[in-house]
Amino acid sequence: MTHDILLTTASGIVRIVLKIYFTVLLLLVAVLGNSLCALRARWQLARDGQIPLVKLTSWLNWSQALLLTWSLRSNALGFFGIVMVFTGILSKASDLVVLGLVNEVMIETRCPFNTSTDFLVLASEYYRKSYSAPDPEGSFYNLVTQAQINSVRNGGLNAIYDKVNTNINFRASPEDVVANWTCSELGDPSTPPVYDASTTYQNISTDLATRNLIFTGVNNAYRSCFRTYGSDPRINQLVIITANNTQETDGTFSIRASFDTTPSYTDAKAMRSFECNLGPQNQTWMQTHIGVESTLTSWCSLLRGDMYDGYSTNKTFTLAPETRFESFLHSMIMSANSLMSPNASRIHDDTQGCMDGRTVVP
Repeated sequence: MTHDILLTTASGIVRIVLKIYFTVLLLLVAVLGNSLCALRARWQLARDGQIPLVKLTSWLNWSQALLLTWSLRSNALGFFGIVMVFTGILSKASDLVVLGLVNEVMIETRCPFNTSTDFLVLASEYYRKSYSAPDPEGSFYNLVTQAQINSVRNGGLNAIYDKVNTNINFRASPEDVVANWTCSELGDPSTPPVYDASTTYQNISTDLATRNLIFTGVNNAYRSCFRTYGSDPRINQLVIITANNTQETDGTFSIRASFDTTPSYTDAKAMRSFECNLGPQNQTWMQTHIGVESTLTSWCSLLRGDMYDGYSTNKTFTLAPETRFESFLHSMIMSANSLMSPNASRIHDDTQGCMDGRTVVP
């Protein structure tokens, strides 16, 4: 596709234009050829005083020229006969070429950022310090989550974006990224700590803290959530999420979380743990107005839903925990901006990365 022509015009219109072009071109060839046939007949008649009847024909289409040649078992039309057949073949070939090779493709580019629908803008100069929890529900959470899905589906980056909208062709490029969480596993995933099914989540938390797999203490934020089964004290889908800052005042924080990876509440619990950090450092301003304790409380159940696949009690731990966890934290940070009403004047770059249609002309 290196030397192909890419047009913004719809492929259907391009096909129509090319069809008209080839039709007019071949029509002009036929008109010119008809005149040349008449001129040749007059010239030969003037020169020889006679002319074969077959050469008094006008311009024939390709099938007539072939049929005449077949009937006479010779190319009585001479050079013009060859041209007649060639132009006929060219007419059919042009139809096939236009139909088969003029297509629409999606390319990575920059598109105008549409503010006529729901949108969200992140900008440090407009943040206010409320120290509250971003809403884990509602249109803003849906907006930022779907933006990540759209970007990844289109081959773009999964990160915290400077702005998002409802564009299904959104494909985040580095210009759209403000920051991103990076999660890595703590310990060996093949040998995680394992606890008897009857072990309480409090005792599991205590042991994980002893192993330095979660944050604990008065200066750290902590929240756990899990699935229960009536009066049975056993649980599953246990999620323990912690931060190294309670941060109801200014401050940045890292996240450590541990997840129950066994599908049934009757099974021993194998807990895999992860640590996540936000970068780059000059963009951690977006953490400083979030109340961590209240955020972990309101978002824990949502995290539990994100990290397990399947249906009801048959859910299994995700095969891509780092990616899922990072996406969850991206949504949490971007959703914090729901404390402000969207304002188009805050947009510094009125374009966004996207996949956009182009017509390819070979």
